[in-house]
Amino acid sequence: MMVACPVCRFPSPPATAAELACAECAWLLTGPYLAGEPSEAELAAFEEKLIGARRQRDVLAAQRVFQLCEITDADLAEAVMGQVRGGPPEDDELSRLARLAWAELPADGGPAPADTSGVAGVVADLAGGALSAVTFVELSPDTLCGVDLAVDELGAVGQVTPGWQLSWAELAPALPADAPIRHFFLAGGVGNLPAIDVDALGDLAAERIPAGSGLVLIQRTPGWPVLEAITRRIRLKHRVLAEVLAVPRPFPGVPFAETIREIVARSPLRYPYHLVVARAEPGTGEYDPVTIRLFPAGQRGNGEVRTAEVDILTPPVPVPAVTLPIVIAPAGDPAGWRLVRAVRVPVPAPDSLMRVRVELPEPGHPRVVAPSEPVDDRRGWEQLRRALPRRLSAPRVIDLVCAVELGGNSGDVVAARVTRLGDLVTAALGDHPGRDVLKVGVLSYADHPLSQRRHRGPSTDPVVSVPLSEPAAAMKTLRGLRASSGVAHAYATALEDALKALTTYRWRPGSHRVAVFAGARPAHRAAGSPADGVASCPIDWSEQVRKLRDQGVRCVAIVEPTQWEGLYAAAATRHADRVWAALAGDAVFGPGDFGAPAALHAAGLSLSEADRGFPFALAAGKEHDHG
Repeated sequence: MMVACPVCRFPSPPATAAELACAECAWLLTGPYLAGEPSEAELAAFEEKLIGARRQRDVLAAQRVFQLCEITDADLAEAVMGQVRGGPPEDDELSRLARLAWAELPADGGPAPADTSGVAGVVADLAGGALSAVTFVELSPDTLCGVDLAVDELGAVGQVTPGWQLSWAELAPALPADAPIRHFFLAGGVGNLPAIDVDALGDLAAERIPAGSGLVLIQRTPGWPVLEAITRRIRLKHRVLAEVLAVPRPFPGVPFAETIREIVARSPLRYPYHLVVARAEPGTGEYDPVTIRLFPAGQRGNGEVRTAEVDILTPPVPVPAVTLPIVIAPAGDPAGWRLVRAVRVPVPAPDSLMRVRVELPEPGHPRVVAPSEPVDDRRGWEQLRRALPRRLSAPRVIDLVCAVELGGNSGDVVAARVTRLGDLVTAALGDHPGRDVLKVGVLSYADHPLSQRRHRGPSTDPVVSVPLSEPAAAMKTLRGLRASSGVAHAYATALEDALKALTTYRWRPGSHRVAVFAGARPAHRAAGSPADGVASCPIDWSEQVRKLRDQGVRCVAIVEPTQWEGLYAAAATRHADRVWAALAGDAVFGPGDFGAPAALHAAGLSLSEADRGFPFALAAGKEHDHG
């Protein structure tokens, strides 16, 4: 039969030896055999020693309570002191025992390294898959609480249940109702409180902890005898993997949820985290998703937020924002990548360098902190992946030449032509603003005396050609064009000369080539062709058109209607229709039906819906892992 210690009331086994000390407080329960009856002096000395041991026990318990529990009610504080057997302690007695109470805590008031050494291994085993789940249980002055941690499909350690919490008053109604007095009991005080079976209390606590997974015990009250006794009973009935001594200072301390969050934040990563970008395959221009590693597998939080920075490029087409998907990406088919999070961020101009900074406060919860103003993209990975076009329909290098008829026209007519071409250049630049994507040339042509061509006499070239330049410079050249005077022939102008000049134009290698003509009169008929009232020219316009086709030049024409008169007016109209149709086909616009979007489409310069919705940024240089 167990006997209760007269100092601490902890149960002890019956004496089986000549001497037996209490396992809790070291009070000598049985001593050596003495001959005869003890004297009054010996009894008095024993009584004094017992009173002193009891008093020290209670004062020390009170000091533990005042150190770790915030008591704002003066009456309750006084009630705690009133529990001390032998009466409230004196100041010097409190000071002396306070030093003993503080000595029970870690030197810095924080977790003791020796007590937390096993937790890192437990969390690593959990993150690595060696453990399927772990229950963290905290014993504090007020509650017994717990939470189950497991690893999700992304390899992130996290809370899988809302957690549970039991107050000591709820668990054992026999405990004192007032929290400070209850704290006094749990801290080892006896006072005038009724006797409570500590082992039974520990067994009750152990039974309320769900069985199954291993435990990590978080102890916030080092030196509190009753809570330590409860902990011992829990160890007997559960598999304890590790213990944490977490005594925060200043009190009242860090909530259990914060402790769990800190443990989770420090857990290693099972898988590496990657940022998805796009990469164009050299030669084909086909886009594939590739990844840039942000955080390697096994990386720990170590008390600081994991941070990664990478440089990326904005898409080559104008888009208001791009999606930054963060994935767990095993090498191989991108279809097998697992999306952790995706955000949309605004982007500057196309082909611009942009720095992305990602923080990972805890596994499974990355956040993009730069660029600013990220917005969650709720699309799944398969939907995001399919949004990436195989290739852009828009060309990457564009040479656009604006050809303007000047001869025999009023200033207002030429100014209107220049305005239309300027609108087209502005629209093209809006859709293709990337660095060195769009270059613009200007070519103007006027009339020439046909007699100079027939007799090979000296002539002034009717064509002025300005090489490709930046759009702004070309616009300035366009705005400087003025109408020329004189009409050599009412039915035609030197369009054939302009076409010939284009056949020797210095286009950029591999460029998408477009010539846009703005005028009214067609080219002269070729020498030797049937006479139809339109003057002929040794330069065969149709031969120049064929050469332009062979060079890959796409032509667009903005043609003003003409009201010709005279005997050959009908034939001249048929000739004009034939020339413009051969030159530009369906891409012939009148001033009334001309619009920059339609002209861009005819020139092959309009952006498709897939282009305008290009989802990802691009890898900057060779900074990517795999695709």
